[in-house]
Amino acid sequence: MSFTLQDALDIVEDTDVELLRQLPIEVIQQISQLLTPDEYKEFLFAKNVKIFGGINEYTNDIFDKGTIEKVKNKPAKVGLALAAILTKILSEPGLTDNNKRRVSQAIRELNQSPTASAPAAGGAGRTAGRAKKLKRRY
Repeated sequence: MSFTLQDALDIVEDTDVELLRQLPIEVIQQISQLLTPDEYKEFLFAKNVKIFGGINEYTNDIFDKGTIEKVKNKPAKVGLALAAILTKILSEPGLTDNNKRRVSQAIRELNQSPTASAPAAGGAGRTAGRAKKLKRRY
């Protein structure tokens, strides 16, 4: 018998909020190993929405903690991960118009952040190194 995303979502749905908050890290790690990365993200999202009491409460928590500002100075993949979460939030039913505006603005800010786009693999350092190696020797 395999463990599916639906099994993980059933755990979220059937578990009391207080118990869900106290879910041991070992259990969460075990779930992460049984699901694909995308399924695991879906599980964590559902868990967080339930813990915070709904999509708007989860959204408010993200903004109240200053998460957007903190992430702007982090590596690009952190900003992209938060933008993906915010995009998921934006697609959820029941999100208030005010939160829709806040989330849309935050996504724009994260996408415009200097750390939003990762440099190309190799970057300028590699090119400069290659140029030195290619100098002609007379």
